[in-house]
Amino acid sequence: IIGFICFIFVYGCLVINPKYDDWLFIGGDLTQHYAGWLFFRDSDWSFPFGMIKGLTTEPVSIIYTDSIPMFAVIFKILSPILPEKFQYFGIWGAMCLFLQGGFATLIVKKYVKNYFFIFMSTIFISVSTVTFQRMFGYTALAGNWIILMSICICVNYEKFESLIKKIFVWSFVVAISVSVHQYYVVMTYIFIACFL
Repeated sequence: IIGFICFIFVYGCLVINPKYDDWLFIGGDLTQHYAGWLFFRDSDWSFPFGMIKGLTTEPVSIIYTDSIPMFAVIFKILSPILPEKFQYFGIWGAMCLFLQGGFATLIVKKYVKNYFFIFMSTIFISVSTVTFQRMFGYTALAGNWIILMSICICVNYEKFESLIKKIFVWSFVVAISVSVHQYYVVMTYIFIACFL
């Protein structure tokens, strides 16, 4: 909740409104991400999965527009019931800070029992300038909660003693990483190596 409140304090509530897209037309990378989503939404489903037609002369993957493929696919499936004007980047940002605060709390709570210190640490991590800067730049890279999720798994290694649990949890983390941005895949593999 602290992470979500930090998001609202910095960006306000308007960017979470799926019908409000004016903030996505400031140019640069943010506009490119939104254009990727708009073209992907209007493209037919095809193989290989996630291809966008019409954005360039040749079909291009949604991965290369940094349009957060996980959200793009989910909302493309829901597209027939969504309004004509629809953006999910504000929802993504709010979710990122919500999860960043959540995983930060779990990590700090593992080592500290003082609730005031946990509270202050969560605020400190939630207001990460890197995450805030990414929201209006490389939006997919605001998903730093993926790194914190990996750290959380590593510090709670004793909860994943069985091979099945290890395979399941790290497969889930890698799947999330792949579906957000390829940069997170490399980082996730580093944490898997540390965990092992």
